[in-house]
Amino acid sequence: MSELRVQRAELAKRALDMGLSRFRDEELYEALLAFCPGGRGPEETRRLARRLTIHLGGFEKLTTVSLAELKSVKGMDDASALFLSLAARICRRGGEERERARRLTDPKTAGRFFADKLRGLTREVTVAACLDRELRVVRCDAAASGDVFATEADAFDIAGRLIQADAAAVILSHNHLTGDPQPSREDLLVTEAMSGAFRRANLLLLDHIIVAGNSYVSLAANGFFTDGREPLRGLYCPPEGEERGSDYGRA
Repeated sequence: MSELRVQRAELAKRALDMGLSRFRDEELYEALLAFCPGGRGPEETRRLARRLTIHLGGFEKLTTVSLAELKSVKGMDDASALFLSLAARICRRGGEERERARRLTDPKTAGRFFADKLRGLTREVTVAACLDRELRVVRCDAAASGDVFATEADAFDIAGRLIQADAAAVILSHNHLTGDPQPSREDLLVTEAMSGAFRRANLLLLDHIIVAGNSYVSLAANGFFTDGREPLRGLYCPPEGEERGSDYGRA
């Protein structure tokens, strides 16, 4: 049995015995590379796995790294770069499909959704989640970005871009780098302007959630929006047993 086949057999046995969740990042890269088409030996595979771990730092960047950048890593051949790129693309597409199937039916669910997206950023970013009439996420994209003090967002420009998403409603979220998720006066003014712009574009601004680390504040949960006759607003409500205005504070 060749060294490569021995390495593959050992990796497969470890995966079965201990589960892939116990593999370190470098070991997962090693396993991927070991099953790539190509003729490198075990030691060369381990060295390349170590380089990938140093270069990418984990798997989040792998889902967005270009094929050209993968090829630039020392010791990487074209077939292995393509294999890794295809695997990462499949994982990314699966994540996108799961995200599109999510329903943001209440401020707590939405708060956790946006906290996961905005946690750890080093600049302020406004994110827009477009929802269908069952409050499923149709798409979710960065709508605007600003400096560390304020998010500069043009309400009409954002509304114009979101019309193309065929959405019935929108939830906006942006992060505070101060660590305090409480809305500023500017946040409230921007929300009011966006709500009006969206209304004129036949879009309902369902909520605006401010995130700071693991904490968040939902303006809808705190009574900011008053157009209660909107049918979709009736679907976007706290979980059973919780009242509107509850402290939606931690993700």
